Amino acid sequence: ICSNDDILLNAFIFDILNEQERENLAIKIIKEINKHFNISSKLNIVYKNKSVKFRVTNPEAPLAKLMTNLRHAIGQDGRLIFDFPSIDDSGAPLDYFFGKEDPEVHEIRVMRPRIGKTDQTLADYNINNGNTVYLIPDPFPG
Repeated sequence: ICSNDDILLNAFIFDILNEQERENLAIKIIKEINKHFNISSKLNIVYKNKSVKFRVTNPEAPLAKLMTNLRHAIGQDGRLIFDFPSIDDSGAPLDYFFGKEDPEVHEIRVMRPRIGKTDQTLADYNINNGNTVYLIPDPFPG
């Protein structure tokens, strides 16, 4: 947090800079603010060998809804971002879950979309912009 004296000094310095220097300084300040408050970072989603970054706008949305949105997410090239096969190599139907790495054992833990009757969210798993989650295919008996 800046004091009034800091703000006045910065305003004075800002005032004596030429236009290009002011613009560069403003960009640098905005980047530092974004970095400090984790504003500019995005959620990294990894599936197979592909990693895509998304901005989380509602960490309270149910994971099932987020997965549905991700299944239909279209990239700039007009194609689906991720290919979600509906069956595995053995012919078993597939479902998909989000997962996160357990930092103590370095294993991916499944983030269940529902526990009992309660829909789970990214916030329930303490997932924020800047974190990494994995898409995990899960065959189920069909």
